[in-house]
Amino acid sequence: MKDTHALPGQKRSLLAPGSASRWASRWSVTKHCVPSGHPQVIRQLENNIEKTTVKIATSQNMHLLYVDLLHHLKKELAGYPTELDKLQTLVGDYCSELSDMTIMSQDAMMITDEVKMNMRQGEATFIEERRARENRLNQQKKLIDKIHTKETNEKYRRGRRDLDFPSNLMGTETVKGHRWPVSRSEEHRGEPGAADGGL
Repeated sequence: MKDTHALPGQKRSLLAPGSASRWASRWSVTKHCVPSGHPQVIRQLENNIEKTTVKIATSQNMHLLYVDLLHHLKKELAGYPTELDKLQTLVGDYCSELSDMTIMSQDAMMITDEVKMNMRQGEATFIEERRARENRLNQQKKLIDKIHTKETNEKYRRGRRDLDFPSNLMGTETVKGHRWPVSRSEEHRGEPGAADGGL
């Protein structure tokens, strides 16, 4: 029977030491015990022995694969603590950077809020100062207009008084019999009573 489970060149090499001799001795004893007229029984026994040998070889191959896999896993596992330490260090660095960035972001937000508040206060102060300046200018303008109006009225009253004062003097001198000089306005106008004086 052909070995389909064992590796090439390892049909019986993976048997435990002494297993081949034990199987050979058992086969010889069994062969002597079986009558020569039963070839089918002999072939059946040979097939059973062959199958058992294949199973043993397959089990040994599986054991070797298991040992190799276990060795590989142990080797990989030995490197995991180092990798975990590296990852933990990276995580710590990232957390520290994140904390610094959070603090910087909070500081930037505080500075932004403070700048906005200062701008609002500056704008309010500017508006208040502008209104105060406009009020002062309006008050000064009103005062100037008042002074100008007062001066105009004063000039007007003086002019009226200057015009009325010579007429009063003329009336008084006429009653007393004195002659009053002719005023300039009358000279320019050429009034007829100016030349007669106290007539």
